[in-house]
Amino acid sequence: MQRPGQALCSAFALMLMVFSLHAMAAKPSVSRKFNHDATGFQLKGAHATTACESCHIGGVFKGTPKDCSACHALGKRVVATPKPTTHIVTDAPCDSCHFNTYTFLGARYNHGEAKPGQCATCHNGRITTGRPADHNSGLKLTGSCDNCHRSYVWHPAGFNHVGVAPHTCASAGCHVQGSNQFYKPANHQTTPYLDRNVFNCDECHTVYTWTPAPFIHDRPSPAGVCMGCHDGSNAPGKNAGHVATTNDCITCHTTTVSWLGAMGAMPANHIPFNPGVTCATCHPTPTTWITGAALHAQVTPTCKTCHDTNSPAYLGNMTKVTLGNHQGSTAIQDCTACHTPPNYTSWTTALGTMPANHIPVNAGAPCTTCHLASGTVATGATLHAQVSPICKTCHDTSAPAYLGNITKVTLGSHQGSTTNQDCTACHTPPNYTSWTTALGAEPANHIPFNAGVPCAMCHLATGTVATGATLHAQVSPICKSCHDTSAPAYLGNIQRVTLGNHQRSTTSQDCTACHRLNYTSWDN
Repeated sequence: MQRPGQALCSAFALMLMVFSLHAMAAKPSVSRKFNHDATGFQLKGAHATTACESCHIGGVFKGTPKDCSACHALGKRVVATPKPTTHIVTDAPCDSCHFNTYTFLGARYNHGEAKPGQCATCHNGRITTGRPADHNSGLKLTGSCDNCHRSYVWHPAGFNHVGVAPHTCASAGCHVQGSNQFYKPANHQTTPYLDRNVFNCDECHTVYTWTPAPFIHDRPSPAGVCMGCHDGSNAPGKNAGHVATTNDCITCHTTTVSWLGAMGAMPANHIPFNPGVTCATCHPTPTTWITGAALHAQVTPTCKTCHDTNSPAYLGNMTKVTLGNHQGSTAIQDCTACHTPPNYTSWTTALGTMPANHIPVNAGAPCTTCHLASGTVATGATLHAQVSPICKTCHDTSAPAYLGNITKVTLGSHQGSTTNQDCTACHTPPNYTSWTTALGAEPANHIPFNAGVPCAMCHLATGTVATGATLHAQVSPICKSCHDTSAPAYLGNIQRVTLGNHQRSTTSQDCTACHRLNYTSWDN
């Protein structure tokens, strides 16, 4: 007899068997002859050995992705090997580089999609081949691979020189030993002025070929440079029929295009010129030369070096005069004493010599201070600032008859003046444009004033007189000298009273006995 527990276990096992057989009977059968190629996705390489459920998740066949990136990426429904973090940064399809499904190794990049100048993104020595050890300076170190290399082969490499800055062949780190097979060797042509360490490749060579290599004369050539190369060995020199001279080529040959057109040696009677001035400065061509200020800037500033008849007969069309006989000049003078300022185109601007009856001028005053141009003379304050401040030196009839339009009067007879006065005694302040500002002679009935007081102290301007304290400070402090009716009748609006009759005053008193001095009112 079985125990109840055993009977229960046997019944449960029987039920599991029945359900299992039922499930097995319900599972659909799949033909082993199914052609997967008919789906458009061939099972090759690693895909042929991968379990079906790895791609057909949950037994779902329809809609399974066929693109590589739909599976071989993180976060996808189908879990497959994704791009590693070291992968080239690209959004191109996997099969544009990976040509089989057996392995990811052996990928071949299609450089047709590569962006110019971005080679180092991959060719960095980590992802793929990088710069070799000899690419350690200049553009080899900093430039992009495609500056020299092609995308299908490393060698031969050729640099595109378009856009390269002139004279940087060596400084850019290209044409130097150890970086390029083309560099200046130790036995490169060298002269005192053609030093391989001074000149750059492109001053002789072109970017197309190393030979022929004519020197490019694009630098200023100071004296002595030409013969450093043009010695008949390094470069063409003087031929057998050349003029006998030790001068450098540039002395006569003013162009680097041709030897023709030389100016010839400098004649012995050439105009003296400043040190360092080259022939071409004055002689733009062998048959022309500059004139005027441009020419004179290169020669001595002492005009009589050439223009005096006592100077040598230098070449050129020069006007000459004999200083000492010319227009009252002296032998020690230079032309600029009268021809001021020099304009180098005409002699007509000369002031001429100072006449004997010239107005006396202050010591050191140059002619041009007053003589602004030929025939034009300064006037007013500008002129008077250069002459004597004593007006009667010119304006008194007893003064010499100096040149100029000078108004003259006879001091002592003029408007009550005296002979020892100057014009400024009445014409104060002087304005140098009109005489109408004169105060006139002091009248006989003028208020008595303190000794030494100038007219302008009270007479502020023509017709205007100071009043109050300003006026009284210059006159007698005894008020009754003017304000008593017994005093003279001086000019002015003076209030007068009779002391002795006025308000119990006495004749011996002064106004200040009762009135405080405020000079504006008697009320106090």
